[in-house]
Amino acid sequence: MRTDQMRTDQRQQEFRSTAEMRVIYRAERKVKRAGLGRVIARRVLSEQGTEEKVIVMLGAPRRVENYHWLCPYLIKGIFDSGVEYIPGEDSLQALLLAVEGMRQSIERSGRDLVWCGEGPQIPRQVPTHQGKQFEQRVALAIERESKRFWIGRLRERKAEIRRAEASLRALKMGASRRTEPAAKANLKTKIREQEKRIIRAKKNTAKWETSLRKWKPSLQPAPLTDVV
Repeated sequence: MRTDQMRTDQRQQEFRSTAEMRVIYRAERKVKRAGLGRVIARRVLSEQGTEEKVIVMLGAPRRVENYHWLCPYLIKGIFDSGVEYIPGEDSLQALLLAVEGMRQSIERSGRDLVWCGEGPQIPRQVPTHQGKQFEQRVALAIERESKRFWIGRLRERKAEIRRAEASLRALKMGASRRTEPAAKANLKTKIREQEKRIIRAKKNTAKWETSLRKWKPSLQPAPLTDVV
């Protein structure tokens, strides 16, 4: 469909008669009768300090009419309101808004829910209707915070290396005091292995630090900062 035709159809949707709205509501009720439908994503959250579980399920978006989709989701363990339906102009928008709706529902519950040890890990959606400049400012803020986070992880890695070096010095001191040949040989083997691990960690950390120094927060893609 041509873009100008799409815009015409969207403008027509903004001016509905009462009869047309009744048709839409009936179509929505028909879609909603299917409930959650086919589940396309599921996550089990745990509450900190308890054995309580909260299950989040996302259903497949369903078409009501042109430029009108509904995406259902269900949260078990927080609310008793049943399936929620989020509208969108296409299936992708409905799906993205439903994920944001899930995130907000969990946040409003006030419960300390985690997945894999840290928060629900359902990302906040950056609003796209506030213009490109707004999106760019948000993206730049995320870049700056991301770099700050990885710098903190780099400091942690350097501290780990310093602790490993202290442990290595203790091993060498112990080896120098040993008189039994077998025990001394065993310690020397451990020392060589520890030295290799420290050399490898220092090399990888140096590369990581160089990459972070080159990373200037901007709208360009960030360099790889995976912990090696």
